[in-house]
Amino acid sequence: MLTPVFEIIIDEHKFRGCQSFTVNKDMDELSSTGDITFPHKVFIRENGKRKYLEFSSLVNRGSTITINAGYKEHEMNKVFSGFVKNIDPAERIRLTFEDAYYLLRKKPLVIDAKNIKLADLCKQIVSGTGLTVAGNTTDLMVDEVKYSGSAAGCLAQVRDNLNLHVSFNGGELFAGMGMLNIKDTIKVTYGRNVVKNGMKSQFKDTNPMQVVVVGKKRDNTEVKVTVGLEGGSKKTFYRYNVTDKNTLQKIAEGYLDKHWFDGLAGKIDLFFIPFAEPGGAIDYKNDNYEDAMGGKYIIKKVKYMWGSGGLRQVVTPGNRL
Repeated sequence: MLTPVFEIIIDEHKFRGCQSFTVNKDMDELSSTGDITFPHKVFIRENGKRKYLEFSSLVNRGSTITINAGYKEHEMNKVFSGFVKNIDPAERIRLTFEDAYYLLRKKPLVIDAKNIKLADLCKQIVSGTGLTVAGNTTDLMVDEVKYSGSAAGCLAQVRDNLNLHVSFNGGELFAGMGMLNIKDTIKVTYGRNVVKNGMKSQFKDTNPMQVVVVGKKRDNTEVKVTVGLEGGSKKTFYRYNVTDKNTLQKIAEGYLDKHWFDGLAGKIDLFFIPFAEPGGAIDYKNDNYEDAMGGKYIIKKVKYMWGSGGLRQVVTPGNRL
């Protein structure tokens, strides 16, 4: 039997457990978020002595928080690293938290730029926060950016306009058409290490998809790119101040690749080993019969949980690799 172990670090205070936590990491979302609960009073060790203190006296909005979890018989994994966003002192102390995107919410930003590279734009967005931009940020050109608001809002606007994947690896910002922060592949075998299987097959030929991306200039001049097949669902996206045809082609192909493929879709509930991370992959196999849909799938989303059901991961695969 496996024994759950924890290391929860809030500012300089270290805790070996909590009452429950949930962490959500999703490649389609701008930030990783979650919540954790503690009793109102906790023991801490200070100067070699144990003290019994109100938990609320040890934490503030903006406090750093790191959650490591796993089993005593295996190494722990870093589940989350970020900042406390809110403190709710109800029946229990409930903290909500967010990754480095939290820092961008607090930063005011004004940008007025033309013909700017995506990497340079990202550097302006994170400037002054202590965050950095990944060296392998996708090489794209943006016609024009006019923005006044929070840095978080600017990043959201850029992400949506260019159909990018955006994520943080600690203090480093990744932005690109695909997942840039590649993680490990884990083996998932139905009949062995799957707690609950919610996967089902999907096929491209029974659901054709066509994607149209229209780039519009301020004078309403349009550049249009179309990918995929007619006869099924059709998605049309308008991208303002993005008229480079190569960029529009990448936007359209990126959306098509994520949503139109032969393979499996759904969710899989796992224990906490092997540890899954968005941007990694599952190597799926069904031990009960030979499944033509088996193979590798990118991990699009993971929900990590600790509570009455033990340590669990709910993994949502994306497109087939």
